[in-house]
Amino acid sequence: MIELGHARLSIQRQCALVGLSRSSFYYEPAAESAFNLELMRRIDEQYMRTPFFGSPKMTGWLRRQGLKVNHKRIERLMRRRWPVRGVPARRGAPAGAQAGERSPRRRFFRASSASRLR
Repeated sequence: MIELGHARLSIQRQCALVGLSRSSFYYEPAAESAFNLELMRRIDEQYMRTPFFGSPKMTGWLRRQGLKVNHKRIERLMRRRWPVRGVPARRGAPAGAQAGERSPRRRFFRASSASRLR
């Protein structure tokens, strides 16, 4: 796609033609730290024994092992290892609402005239 030593087109022009920023062209991802690799190994071992552990239980288990870990780090590492896991969150209607059901605020409301509905 992009050639470093192109005779006519600069890197800037090639990136513009492809629709890529130059910073994205030069970006090199950082390697995982040794601590993260050790955490992923431990998480993987524990997950094979207890696949029902989510990130809160996994964080608690790691803390009981004597590691100082943040729940957000464990969530990120588990998401990286198992990207699609569990049931997706439900979006849309509030909990308990059925199709066509009135809102809880207006369920027992009786208007004396049509103008009071607004």
